[in-house]
Amino acid sequence: MCDAKGVCVAGKTVTDKGVPKFCAVYKEVFVGPNCSGCHGFWGTSNSTYNKLTTGFCCNDSCISKGNGSASAIYKKVAPGVSAPCGSKMPDGTSGVSAAAAKILKDWIDGGAPK
Repeated sequence: MCDAKGVCVAGKTVTDKGVPKFCAVYKEVFVGPNCSGCHGFWGTSNSTYNKLTTGFCCNDSCISKGNGSASAIYKKVAPGVSAPCGSKMPDGTSGVSAAAAKILKDWIDGGAPK
């Protein structure tokens, strides 16, 4: 669980099974220059989580829980992976850092826990 700023409550960034919590993903992937430069502030970590888990990207679900590699949002931001539509994000780059892409994929592979 995250607080309103995306900070993990009690500082715990992974679940008991070692899966990244969304607060860690939110901070590493979506806050700051990665997304807010073009998309503006997505809101709280809760609203961003809801957008990702129920929204669409490239005419497909943003995430495919349990399958990070097949998830549209992962493909849009991961370096070295073809974007399913349009160009890579952040705009003008080859994607987010490899570390940020890994935490996003690990979170989706782990079932996208809040």
